[in-house]
Amino acid sequence: MNCLECGGDTAVIDSRRGDGGAMSRRRKCVKCGYRFTTVETVLEREPPKPKEIPPPKPPKQVKPKPPPKPVKPKERYYDDFEEEDYNVDYWVQVERDTEWDSR
Repeated sequence: MNCLECGGDTAVIDSRRGDGGAMSRRRKCVKCGYRFTTVETVLEREPPKPKEIPPPKPPKQVKPKPPPKPVKPKERYYDDFEEEDYNVDYWVQVERDTEWDSR
């Protein structure tokens, strides 16, 4: 708080609680030495106003998903397979050379 005479800073010398919750403070100016008393009172607070609740938002419109595109099945999976690319003799030899475990 500022001094009432010179506007300088003040220091609290004494504080006492008064009637009704009021606080009485004795202050002294640091610059000029002027002394004065302040009385602080607590004002009743007004109850807070209730917040207004906005109306609910309408639900979003859900767009239906488009149906999946039909998958065209392949007629045969080995259409691109050429018989000469498949070496039957090789696989027959592999089968003979493989030792099957009879456990």
